[in-house]
Amino acid sequence: TEDTPERLNWLVSLLNTIGIPKGSVLQGTGPEIEVGTLEGLAYYSNGADLPDEEKLRAYRKAASLYKGQFLPKSSFMDWVIVKDAYYSSLYNQCVVKLVSLLMRHKKFEEAVQVCERAVFFSPFEEEIHQLLLCAYSETGQQKKVVEHYKRISETFYNEFGVNLAPETVQLYKKLM
Repeated sequence: TEDTPERLNWLVSLLNTIGIPKGSVLQGTGPEIEVGTLEGLAYYSNGADLPDEEKLRAYRKAASLYKGQFLPKSSFMDWVIVKDAYYSSLYNQCVVKLVSLLMRHKKFEEAVQVCERAVFFSPFEEEIHQLLLCAYSETGQQKKVVEHYKRISETFYNEFGVNLAPETVQLYKKLM
């Protein structure tokens, strides 16, 4: 119709008002999964028949789509909490798979960048910290290995009163 641009502007304004970040991908209610969404790219990337380069491309795109908390201005709503946890978990899975592939292909600098971005969004995801420690070590950044390990040890203890997992402690000892 002739008023389509006005309706789109109104919709964009409404979405902004309720806290949907610019560039977010909205999905319909149908069962389809679109490639181009975090969910679709994660599903596609898990295809066993894909060559590593195609998986890398898809995981990179999926990781880049994640912008943090889902609907932050509506984070008090139960359904938003569930969706936020789902997308956060999906993002973390994509990061772990992406970084594992990057490490296998000796793209250590990129692995560091991906992990550093990921720990910003998921500061208590210990597996990502483990990957970051490995990536730092592979790029010859031993000082960063030590600094990062100390920082996460203190953070986990101060925030939760727990020590790092034995796997993380063993990994650190191995890297040193």
